Amino acid sequence: MKRVLSFVLCTTLFICIVFPNQALAVEATFQGTNFENGVSYVETLTVDSTSRATGRSWTRSRDYYCSNQLIATIGITATFAYDGSTVSVTSKKVSQKVTYQGWSFSQTSFTSSGGTVRLKGKLKKAGNDDISVNLAITCDKNGNIS
Repeated sequence: MKRVLSFVLCTTLFICIVFPNQALAVEATFQGTNFENGVSYVETLTVDSTSRATGRSWTRSRDYYCSNQLIATIGITATFAYDGSTVSVTSKKVSQKVTYQGWSFSQTSFTSSGGTVRLKGKLKKAGNDDISVNLAITCDKNGNIS
């Protein structure tokens, strides 16, 4: 038993030394609000945990559902730099814009200001009400995300 445990520990240590820069992700998933027209979403917030201590990349994405069918996946990724007194956006991108079931996504703006990146747009389908999309990632001067 001791040999097996020693082998497992040595193998784990070897992997950590040989592959230290492999991207690791930490995810949190939230259930979204139901809109009046029966559309809901599930939101996922992911951080690249290998980023340095004074800057990190975050991805926020939403899977939108209408009548329990996936109609769209919309996501943004932003990298922030912070030092305890200031925060800035160093990069941003719309990382996902996929629609299904005849829906389309129309982007109206993609902005960054201070420590906030925001995507606005509408999900549209003939015969259905438009769904407003307002997706944002905000980082404070200490690296806390909301």
